[in-house]
Amino acid sequence: MTERPHRALTLPLVLALAPAALAGGGEDWLTLDRELASLEASLATQDAGGVKVGALLRTNYAWFEESPVAPGTHYSGFAFDNIRAFFEGQVGQVTGHLSFEAQSGTALVLDAYGRMPVTDDVRVTAGQYLPAVLRSALVDPQNQLFILRTTPGAFWHTRDQGVELAATLDRVLVRASFLNGVDGVGDDAAFVVRADWSAVSTVPWVEGAYGSGRQTALIVGASYYDDAGALEDGDVISVDALLTTDRFSLGGEFQSYGDDGGVDPGSGVKNGIYGNLSDTSPWAASASFMVDPDKYELAVRYETLDDQYDASAVTVGLNAYLDGHDLMWQLNVSQVSSDRSDQDGGAVGIGLTVHI
Repeated sequence: MTERPHRALTLPLVLALAPAALAGGGEDWLTLDRELASLEASLATQDAGGVKVGALLRTNYAWFEESPVAPGTHYSGFAFDNIRAFFEGQVGQVTGHLSFEAQSGTALVLDAYGRMPVTDDVRVTAGQYLPAVLRSALVDPQNQLFILRTTPGAFWHTRDQGVELAATLDRVLVRASFLNGVDGVGDDAAFVVRADWSAVSTVPWVEGAYGSGRQTALIVGASYYDDAGALEDGDVISVDALLTTDRFSLGGEFQSYGDDGGVDPGSGVKNGIYGNLSDTSPWAASASFMVDPDKYELAVRYETLDDQYDASAVTVGLNAYLDGHDLMWQLNVSQVSSDRSDQDGGAVGIGLTVHI
């Protein structure tokens, strides 16, 4: 499995506007420059051989009242959220997808899978991909309403290796995956099953009102995840929904985590496969309004983690769509509340997204 061992998060850090790139403070910029030059050369030949090629760049400036990397100090600086390239082509009925993420300064394989239809309504995917657990984790980065996902959304936006069977049953999409899980190729596997019901019309895989077609639409999703690699209870139940109508959107998510049994006996710090999310029930709610139906969207989000620090955050955002989701500016202001004084305060972020 990829990335899962690093999922034990310091949650208030993610609740604020902490860019993912903070974890890679010593980027090898020379290596990154070479990779970007290689990417530019690849984009010049994106139509060659019937292979579709694309790229995503998300960067931001962030200011924190309490630094997430050095508690007790301020933080102000620029960082990358995403430097991503993808390649997709088809051989017979099989579609192959390969993507790389270079946000840390070194390009790493993100997705690597093949997808094949079994019938008109059933398809199978095998390889390394994003399991269908939580809607906010499945939305592509350029389609996010805020610079950062919710804390659970960021937690589940990680790939695993396995096989997925997906079926469309009238207005319901059902996806079931059998995965390596936290122990990789060890004995203990993980599985997840998720159903998305398009109750009213169809909602695209975006957050917010922009891109929804200004139609009334409602989608409700639920999933059950279990990892046998947990010391005790490894199950996670998720429910989420998105409603759009004209220039408005309302969204929400709720999760319930089992007690995976990972607690350091000396410090009491949770160190299991779900980190501080273990034995919690976090939830979030958001709303947005298209101030200008073609350009500006105002949004607000509240989330609470139900953790030992009683962490919560309110984020207000303004998005300026210069070319839809492919070119946009984002301004986010957050106020984080936590029983830990070194992770309690305000944050401001300005983000730029360029999607090719």
